[in-house]
Amino acid sequence: MSNMKSAKRFSLVLHAHLPHVLNHGRWPHGADWLSEVACETYLPLIKAIGDLLAEGIKPRITIGLTPILCEQLSSDVFKEEFPRFLETRRAAALKDLDQFASSKDKHLAPIAVMWAGYYEDTLGQFGELNYDIVGAFKRLEDAGAIEIIGSTATHGYLPLLYSDERVREQIHIGLETHQKHFGHKPAGFWLPECAYRPAGHWKRPVDDGGETNRAGIEELLAAEGIEYFFVDSHLVTQGIPLGAYKQMMTREGGPDIPKEKTSGKPTHHPYLVGKSHVSCFVRDAACGMQVWSGDHGYPGDAAYLEFHKRHWPGGMRYWRITSADKDLGTKEPYDPLVVEEMASQQAWHFVGLVKWVLREGGMICAPYDAELFGHWWHEGPVWLRETFRLLAADEDLKAVTPSEDLLEHPPDAHIALPAGSWGEGGGDDVWLNDSNTWIWEILYALAERLSGIFATHKAGANRDLDDIMEIARRQMLLAEASDWPFLITTGHVKDYAEKRFREHASAVGEALDIYERTVQSGEFAVEDKITIEILNKEDFPFNGLL
Repeated sequence: MSNMKSAKRFSLVLHAHLPHVLNHGRWPHGADWLSEVACETYLPLIKAIGDLLAEGIKPRITIGLTPILCEQLSSDVFKEEFPRFLETRRAAALKDLDQFASSKDKHLAPIAVMWAGYYEDTLGQFGELNYDIVGAFKRLEDAGAIEIIGSTATHGYLPLLYSDERVREQIHIGLETHQKHFGHKPAGFWLPECAYRPAGHWKRPVDDGGETNRAGIEELLAAEGIEYFFVDSHLVTQGIPLGAYKQMMTREGGPDIPKEKTSGKPTHHPYLVGKSHVSCFVRDAACGMQVWSGDHGYPGDAAYLEFHKRHWPGGMRYWRITSADKDLGTKEPYDPLVVEEMASQQAWHFVGLVKWVLREGGMICAPYDAELFGHWWHEGPVWLRETFRLLAADEDLKAVTPSEDLLEHPPDAHIALPAGSWGEGGGDDVWLNDSNTWIWEILYALAERLSGIFATHKAGANRDLDDIMEIARRQMLLAEASDWPFLITTGHVKDYAEKRFREHASAVGEALDIYERTVQSGEFAVEDKITIEILNKEDFPFNGLL
């Protein structure tokens, strides 16, 4: 491996994604879900990175905005919903302020003032960005602050999709959508759930048929010009999946990582995957849990905002974590004045950890869900800003994007990756288990039917049939989202996930029924045309790309 003992490099990767929720309710898992994350994560990240740019610092953060997220954030529906959401939250904070002023909770009044100002400032920021969050990220990329990578259309769980044809559809439409929003195809790609499958024999896991030879995912990415993607560490080390680690670090020593038998392969540089020229970057275990873990990492600090305790009916949060051992009724009031100092200390701690792990040189890749920064961990964007201030001043550690690292330190070692993901257990279990097997049975039947009809479809020969086929393909992509089986497994919003999957799956079948009726009769029935128009208005992503 060339340049293994070279300068220390650090690459932060943020994966931003939410499923399609617009036009499917508001609170708690419809449009307000998207608005809450936009308010608490996407706009604070834009501000933090903008602050760094204003100081002359280009943090070189890698950010993946999934195509389905971009389609929603750039839609007129969101641009109408988001200001309404902010005004509603601001009004709730002011109502709480009035209540606190005349009650035993007077000590919470300053925090209500903080929240009222927070939502007012966010609305102002949204207006300054011309109501265009996606465009703001593009401008940060154009300014050299970040690199934006691509992903699949709807975050489909690629290893379990019906066929390579379905994987190609997810990848291709995802890249076309990226081109639409950012003006170029990306060099990097986020595999949903970091889920990888190598080439080889594959049998559908939920029925007795469908044995076939499948391409490795790197082959399908290479065909689209993708240069790199990311995998969890256990796919390279053959050790314990990252989710099982419980490491900490002190100023006196390094992370306490459980002893395990591994392949001995280092994880601090990329590999060429299989026989391809596509590289994989490996998630670092120590840095991953130090930031990600609510039990052992920075987000669990006693001074930080408690996510789970809210004041109703407005839903404002006024308390700090206090202690992981305390129940919600004993949480103490939040003090925003200590946050910046705590985030600065932890940024110093983190940079020290990175340098300790890289004491022999190399590159750390640290991928996280973007929603951790701000939504789940309110202080996350402040920590990020402080971390990159320190990195900019450090002569021994350089912040890079994966694209930059490939240019400066190209890999020359190939690796044969096993199948796996960054989910609990390191495999497919979160997305395929007794609670959600039925989803895959339905998806496979629909995919087989769609594939058969699409094979005979002549694009451009009949505008009506083209419109119907576009609906069928869009709804299939939406049904394939990994979010639905994931949410069913966790049980957090099981009913919502089941309902949403069934709606999209039903729409696929309905569109294919209409297609066949139209072919047989030779005309597009009025009632069928109305159905298609309703579906097209309700579920708008990827218009003009299918």
